[in-house]
Amino acid sequence: MSNTHPVDLEQPAPSATISWVGKIAARLPWLRRRWKRCRRIEADAAALIERFGTQAYYEAGQLSKGYGLAEGDQSRVHWARVKVEIARRHEIDLGLNGYVRWE
Repeated sequence: MSNTHPVDLEQPAPSATISWVGKIAARLPWLRRRWKRCRRIEADAAALIERFGTQAYYEAGQLSKGYGLAEGDQSRVHWARVKVEIARRHEIDLGLNGYVRWE
């Protein structure tokens, strides 16, 4: 039996050049999908706010109900998340009963 090691310990592993976030994302694909989903939600919220201004919350609500969505468009759940993001940006209080409190 030989004492040679199959891995050359003198050379850094290829993964040593990847950041620690990249290593985690490579091992946890759901983390990458979640990060991308969050970026899409933020981008859609910004686009609705830019286009509709103060009516963006209402428009996101309509999209979350399925109004104006084509067959292949993003899901109603996505637009419900966009609606919550718009509420957060506009500091709209969402109560447990679903009613919106404007202050």
